[in-house]
Amino acid sequence: MRKIFNKEDFKEALKDKEQNVVIENNKLSNLLVLVYRVQNGLIPEAVIDRIEPDRPCKVAVGEGVVIDVDDILAKKVLSLNQQFEESKIELDVAQVVNTQINLFYGK
Repeated sequence: MRKIFNKEDFKEALKDKEQNVVIENNKLSNLLVLVYRVQNGLIPEAVIDRIEPDRPCKVAVGEGVVIDVDDILAKKVLSLNQQFEESKIELDVAQVVNTQINLFYGK
């Protein structure tokens, strides 16, 4: 299991087709948890897309974790979700609190 501390570490893990990662960076962790929720239909893309610049919201993602979502994070979620779809990469958040993620390649 690889520990991820920043975006570059995550990109490298994807390049190496790493299957299990633990995200140590809180911002990246929040982003990936939200992408996972969108990928699995737990949060509709339309909801994320409608977050306005001056009206952030809170999203409960499980295990007592609540993520503050603003329009910048929302755009990153939608963009990354699209990239994962095009690359056929599926996320599975095995643990929210420590953000353990399993990656599946070639859906």
